Parts: sequence; structure tokens; C-alpha cells
Amino acid sequence: MKCSFCGLEFESCGEKKGCQGCSIFSQCGKIKCPRCGYMVVPEPAWIKKIKSFIERKKRK
Repeated sequence: MKCSFCGLEFESCGEKKGCQGCSIFSQCGKIKCPRCGYMVVPEPAWIKKIKSFIERKKRK
């Protein structure tokens, strides 16, 4: 995952979830950047599949 604010690339597994203290939207799925604290929305699975498909096509 890449932070859209500071540009840091990090793994989303095991990172702190954003909105833990938010009582209204506690299940938003945002992930907090470990460097700057910006809350990043993870890419949907279908976008990841499209990107991997494009990468495979580029390699051929």
C-alpha cells in the first residue's frame, strides 16, 4: 500500500486501523500510515486484480 500523502510504501497487514476511536464509522477499513498518520483507504480487490493483470501483460 502507498500513502497518498507522504508517498511511503508499506504493507497493510498488521498496521494500525484508522478510526479505532471513532464511534460513528468504526468499520471504515482505513489504514493509518506509519510515517505521517494519514488515513489511507485500501485498494479494492478488483483493482488489485486489474493491476496484476496489466503487469503480467507488460512482462510478455
